[in-house]
Amino acid sequence: MKEIKLFLLFILFLLKGFSQEEFSEEAYLSCNSYDVLYGTNVYTSNFYNQLNTVQKSTIFRPLQIVGIGCSFTNVYVNDYNYSGHIFFSQILPARIKIQDTLDCGITGNLFSMSAKGIDIFKNNENFDLVLSVGANVGRIRLFQNNFVRMKNPFFSPMVSIQPKLGLGPITLSFLCTFAYDISNPNWKKTIVNGRDLAKPYKFRQTCFTLLFSIGWTMEWY
Repeated sequence: MKEIKLFLLFILFLLKGFSQEEFSEEAYLSCNSYDVLYGTNVYTSNFYNQLNTVQKSTIFRPLQIVGIGCSFTNVYVNDYNYSGHIFFSQILPARIKIQDTLDCGITGNLFSMSAKGIDIFKNNENFDLVLSVGANVGRIRLFQNNFVRMKNPFFSPMVSIQPKLGLGPITLSFLCTFAYDISNPNWKKTIVNGRDLAKPYKFRQTCFTLLFSIGWTMEWY
């Protein structure tokens, strides 16, 4: 709950903390889209050598992410200009080992939003390169073992870069974010808790998120 409150306050600051801009008809671009995303988190810290890290990563190693959302450029709302993305994703369940002996599942979810950004190619109707700032909030969870049923919620201010290509009604893009976790790295009990005999290492979820997406073009005026 604390992480969600921090996320909402941070996003409110981003949405209202910048000066208003005059609407321009030239701001319309065809690359705004509803997206389906797939990718992975690559962490800066290690967690039992089980997850992708900047030191060691492979394509299908945990944590794998699927999600839905939208990405937009130069959208005017009440004279404010917004560029960025919004997406919700689910972390695909995977098997890992805690303390080398306890086999358990790991899953979770992630909500990401950036709104204040710039499009480097703002005059190109079929290609965007958006740089933006925002935040991530969510949690990862250990389950399917009576000795370790715990969660690790996070709130992470984030910067992102997203190149996007418009191909008629279809868009293709690659979203890369870097999120710095400022929340408590300790694991917490879940509502349905096990015997608590295992105490996983602290895990600060500072990471790169790498997502490929395919989208359907929408129109903003």
